[in-house]
Amino acid sequence: MENTRTFFTDGSKIENKTFVGFAVLDCSKNVVCSFRSYKITSIFTAEAMAILEALKIVEGALERNFSIFTDSKSVVEAVNGMPKLGSSSYIIFKIKDKLRYLVTKGKKVKLFWIPAHKGIIFNEMVDIEAKASCDSGRDTVECIPNSDWRTFWKELCMKEARVWYSENEGGKGKKYFEMFYRYEKKLWFTELSLSRKAITSINRIRSGHTYVKQSLKIFNIVSTDLCECGEGVESVNHIFWQCVRYEMAREEMIKDLKKAGQFPPYNIVPLLCSMKPSCLAALGRFINLAEISI
Repeated sequence: MENTRTFFTDGSKIENKTFVGFAVLDCSKNVVCSFRSYKITSIFTAEAMAILEALKIVEGALERNFSIFTDSKSVVEAVNGMPKLGSSSYIIFKIKDKLRYLVTKGKKVKLFWIPAHKGIIFNEMVDIEAKASCDSGRDTVECIPNSDWRTFWKELCMKEARVWYSENEGGKGKKYFEMFYRYEKKLWFTELSLSRKAITSINRIRSGHTYVKQSLKIFNIVSTDLCECGEGVESVNHIFWQCVRYEMAREEMIKDLKKAGQFPPYNIVPLLCSMKPSCLAALGRFINLAEISI
């Protein structure tokens, strides 16, 4: 890379460290610039901040040709791709803006992705410096992006919720926590193609508070818990497996359940506890075909 000034950048986030580090190695000058940001900062942001710092050096340099190497493929893709309004980090926008500005000044900057930990000497060197900068780097002037704050608050809420669950597992919602609760960052229906009515009804069944008469009678909302079909108490299991009003929808559901490897006798709770997508889809289809809200 003759006549080209070369930089290697890297970010480092180490568990239990107060700061996240990032560094810029100026190979041509044999100079390292080390920085740090508060631990809320994501590794993506740290990698992007390192590239931004390299561009700041480029802005004040006399040379015309520059190459910046990073092992963060996601940052390179974000810089080269179309920005997503409302979700893209402002650091990425600053990098894009800086690159455009440098072009107007007659400077040519190329951004390259390289694989991490493949024995590339300069990349290994800047990796060491980035780790060290968690403790000794200069505090960056760049603000932490909103996206990182959102992630931080979301994880904090999840953590505090788990603590609350463990402290209150013997109180209200005991059956729900015993049978259905799972610590997951995504909602249980995220990957499923269920209607809103199906999702709402299944959530009510999981919580133990439904629109069926057995549940409403407990709170004296209805005078009787007997089903309109005259066959017995209107419970959730009665609606799904016995009530003659929903025979046609039930036939389709049972076909779907058998295809999913589920055979009689049926009980709604074990099927929901399994969280098997094909079973949930069958139950959701029944709710839609029966045109009921449970």
